[in-house]
Order: sequence, then structure tokens, then C-alpha cells
Amino acid sequence: MKTLAALIMMIGCTVSIAGTVSERCDTFSLTDEVSSPLTIEEIEKQAAADLLSWQQQGLNTPNVLFGYMNSHWLTLKSMFRPGDEIVKYSTDKLSWQSRRGQRGFALIRSGCVINRLVTAQS
Repeated sequence: MKTLAALIMMIGCTVSIAGTVSERCDTFSLTDEVSSPLTIEEIEKQAAADLLSWQQQGLNTPNVLFGYMNSHWLTLKSMFRPGDEIVKYSTDKLSWQSRRGQRGFALIRSGCVINRLVTAQS
């Protein structure tokens, strides 16, 4: 399972939502799992622990937070403004069963998802 997580970290991506917040408001479905808001520090602390774990397992991962997805994390983080929130999310079980599941982190501004760091998808 940890090998799978490392592979996901190598191929993950950010997804910017098309249009401005006033034109389009992307949200989560009622069946998606969404965490309470997380701080950048909390997210980076967990990412550092994950990186150390992968390195101890001998996985070849760049020595930066989120491994090969580091530039995507930096992009999401650079978009963060006062009043924004970052949450961890996972789409509902049906989406995973039908191979359209996704999980990661989402940047929320004024109740709308404006960017995502996708860490796993089916």
C-alpha cells in the first residue's frame, strides 16, 4: 500500500478549476468525505513524515515534500490567501468503484474549490 502511495506521489497533479470564482463554483458532493480545514503546517508535517517513511522503505522519491508532486504543492500553496481554507478530500465510494475516484487536497475560497492537489485517483 505504501508503494502505491509513493507511485501516486510521483504522478499526482494539481487541477485548476476553469473560470473565475464568480463565474463557476466547484464544490464537493454531499457524499464526498471532506476534512475540517487544515493548516499548511499540518499538511507539510504529514507530508514530511510520509517522505521519511518512503525513504526508509528504499523508495526512490525526491527529497522534497510531496515528492514528484512538489511543484504542484507549491503552486497550490502560493494561491492561498487570507480567508482561504485547505481541506483533505476523497470522493464517494461509488466513484472509486466506478473508477472515477479522487482524493487529495483542495483549496477553497468563498466556499468554492479553486484548485486541487490530486494525490490518488482511480
